[in-house]
Formats: sequence, C-alpha cells, structure tokens
Amino acid sequence: MLVSFADEPGTIARIMLQAALNGDRTKAEHAALPVSVEELALDVAACVAAGARAIHLHPRDSEGRERLDAHVVDEVVVKIREACRVPVGVSTGAWRAGCRYGGLGARPSSLARSFAT
Repeated sequence: MLVSFADEPGTIARIMLQAALNGDRTKAEHAALPVSVEELALDVAACVAAGARAIHLHPRDSEGRERLDAHVVDEVVVKIREACRVPVGVSTGAWRAGCRYGGLGARPSSLARSFAT
C-alpha cells in the first residue's frame, strides 16, 4: 500500500510504502504466510530492506488464531518493532478475531502499536 502525505499544507507530498503481511489468510491457503512472531519478524525485515517504511499485520496467538487481546497484540507489535524499527499497525476489526464486542476490536496499550486500521 502506498500512503501519500504532506508535512505542511501546500508542500510536496511524500510517499511511504506500507507492507501488509498476512491479512485474514491461513497457512492452509498459503504455506508461506507469516503467522508466528518469528515468521513475521523475518518477513518484516525483508520488507523493510526492500523499502517498506510501515507494516500492517493481523496479530495471531501461539496457535495461529487471529487475536485482538491486548497481551497478544502488544507482544507481537513490540517484537516486530524491535526487529524493524518502523511503525507497526494492526487490524482493528473485532469480527476478524471472534471478539464478543462490536466496533473497534483492538484494545492494545497505546505504547505498543503505532497505528490501527
């Protein structure tokens, strides 16, 4: 995904490449899909080396299920950010992770994630 932004109104916009790594897919759909923190860290490093300046991902628990629980999101995002030093954003759709509440699903601490979409 390309994101365009300008530092100030009237200035020339800059472009940032954001890599979206895993979405709502499963390993059954694509064996190379990064699911674990270790797999995500390897793919993030490759994406950043190729020019990505932000990462979007769907956090998973240790069994590979999409989760939006604060402890899962925080663990994944903190480890990924340590590996790549670029902004890391997470999906916020509660419907994706079987959450019981509606609307914004992700409830991580504000310290972990850089953005949420």
